[in-house]
Amino acid sequence: DEAERLYGASLKTVEELGDRQGIAVTQNALADLAQLRGDYDEAERLYGASLKTKEELGDRREIAVTWHNLALMRVKQERYTEALELLTKSRDLFKEIKLEKDAAKVEERIREIQEQLAAAE
Repeated sequence: DEAERLYGASLKTVEELGDRQGIAVTQNALADLAQLRGDYDEAERLYGASLKTKEELGDRREIAVTWHNLALMRVKQERYTEALELLTKSRDLFKEIKLEKDAAKVEERIREIQEQLAAAE
């Protein structure tokens, strides 16, 4: 609750300053909190708003991060096909921008989900 209050105050400040990057990052943090609470509709809304701003700014690293975060939410929702699609997009973008360590972490998550799905069959 306290984190949400503080992020809310931060969002108001960065909005007043017109700091679009700060807005996107704060929306992403609020989306993470909403997801933890199980409020997937609010998390979806906030991730979407954050992603739109990051796309407008051309912040490719943060786009990949948001796709990854959305994918993790899809896993919690047991929407594995969508999760794998988002993780693949995230991994590929990380590779494009030469963030190989991040790409490798996402690739590991993809393998884990694929193994879980195969074991469930």
